[in-house]
Amino acid sequence: MWKPIIGTGIFEGIFYDLVGYYEYRFNRDIGREVKYEKVSDYQTIDPIYDKIYLPKYIRYLMLLPITSRLSEIRQLAHTYLFLPGASHSRLEHSIGVMYRSTKILKKLKREYKLKIEQNDELIIQIASLLHDLGHPAWGHALDGITGYVVDLLKELKFFHLFSPKKLDIAITIYLLLENEQIKRALETCYYREKANDQQLHTPEKFIKFIAQIIAEEEFPLFSDLSDKDILRRAHLLTTIIGQYEKRGGVNTDRLDWMIRDSHHAGILKKLSDEQQEQFIQFMQQNKNDSFQIKCHNGEYLDIDQDFKKLMDSLRKKIYKIVYEGLERSLIDSLLTRLAYTVIDIISQVGDQIASYSTKIKAVMGYLLMQDFLMKEYTNRILSIAKGYSHLLMGDDKYREFVNKSANLIDFFDYLPCIIDVLENNVQRIHNPKINMSFDCVNLDVYDKTILIVSSQTLSEILKRVLQNTKMKKEVALTNIYNLISASRSDIYLTLDIPLLEYNIQKDINEHIHNLNCHVLANYYFFRRIDSDFRDIKTLNDLYRYLEGKDMEKTPYLFIIFDRALESDEERNKVTEIIFNQIFMYFLPIFHQIDSK
Repeated sequence: MWKPIIGTGIFEGIFYDLVGYYEYRFNRDIGREVKYEKVSDYQTIDPIYDKIYLPKYIRYLMLLPITSRLSEIRQLAHTYLFLPGASHSRLEHSIGVMYRSTKILKKLKREYKLKIEQNDELIIQIASLLHDLGHPAWGHALDGITGYVVDLLKELKFFHLFSPKKLDIAITIYLLLENEQIKRALETCYYREKANDQQLHTPEKFIKFIAQIIAEEEFPLFSDLSDKDILRRAHLLTTIIGQYEKRGGVNTDRLDWMIRDSHHAGILKKLSDEQQEQFIQFMQQNKNDSFQIKCHNGEYLDIDQDFKKLMDSLRKKIYKIVYEGLERSLIDSLLTRLAYTVIDIISQVGDQIASYSTKIKAVMGYLLMQDFLMKEYTNRILSIAKGYSHLLMGDDKYREFVNKSANLIDFFDYLPCIIDVLENNVQRIHNPKINMSFDCVNLDVYDKTILIVSSQTLSEILKRVLQNTKMKKEVALTNIYNLISASRSDIYLTLDIPLLEYNIQKDINEHIHNLNCHVLANYYFFRRIDSDFRDIKTLNDLYRYLEGKDMEKTPYLFIIFDRALESDEERNKVTEIIFNQIFMYFLPIFHQIDSK
């Protein structure tokens, strides 16, 4: 890792700008500005559920800047570039989840006669409203740097206890336990609504209990929540809003976004006629809560298998077509790289000029910005880093990676037009010398080319790598899974994209004049395969999975060239270089000689 030389005031200025933004807008106590006793119950109109009643304490929490910022964060990030209606906010979704969770809780009490504690309705409503409290701008694009951010938070005493797979959960837990604005507001709700009970007899324990629910961790994150009655209560409320990985859940979060995203984005029209019929059936059952709820041991909730099977099937199709389709994969891969580079710069600067807690506040100031403001600050920070690259210490590969990340800001501005031509302009090109095929998109209007290393291409590369090693197959499969799991959490560090890009560029410079490349890694590739890996028992299973209909076109890497590849000769040379460099990356991972 490089470290910037601090002393010019260049990096300090924007660093403390971020700290100040976090402290003033999101960390100050607003108790004097917003009087709890002046807030009233409220009724709002929701585009899905019509009228929704908001209790006084929910309305109060919605007035906090740290919460109201969700109204300026798009639920589906940049999906609006290719589905124009997809511009609804995270706050709208959060209110919807609160509404659905309240209905489910009342249904459990009325129809299933489950034991519901006195303050459970208040708790489930607050936890539902705040479940996305820490959602950064740009949606789930930044989940690919979750591991990097969690590592930054590891000095906090509670963060060694769990490893969230989504960035929003990590940030939400940080805010609930460290942010003065939300902590003071929750303390106010606790005292004013008399939320103390036999189990949650302090505001600190009340806040930890809400954090436990949102974290979706089955085991207690905090020692004072280890009592079996408290855990039973936490499990019940958690499996209303979300689910545990191996147990399921009602998951009102998922129930809401599936129907809400479909309404706004017109997802239904992306499905086949048969799928549309299934989806309409699902949405009617979903909206009316006309599904059976199962309760295990009086504490774990799940939904009936027929409804769950239908939901999971449709969810998988929606993910493939919309949320993890080619358009979103390209956009979010670009955003992941930009945010990773910026956060690393902020962190490295903070290590030299500020305390640990101040550094974290600067990172949070960046991540909690609105969509448009995050783009503006990304541009500013990368432009400074590029303009003063002589101040960056370390190896050439990382300095060049930062410079190229700055160049990608211009590509960001082209995205709307690129998306228009992307899906229908993918061509399969074959390199006869290496007998390998790649997907290729020529952006003629911008004189650029995007090469895609697909899942199918990666499968062929892995086969050839493993042919050159003596590693046992079961060990190789374990190594692959470990790589996938680590990449899902921290994609740029695990895959060492700066080194890969540097080596590709170095080889290109030796053979082709005036051609620059930018490598983007697709987080969604790793999320999908990580979720499905339990069904992969052998290397042959893995190859079939990577080459199968569901995965064959899924991007593993995007390589963007700053001009069009003009001839077959250029395309063949470039694809040969890319193959060789990916091959050389994987080879050491599997180069283990049997000792026997």
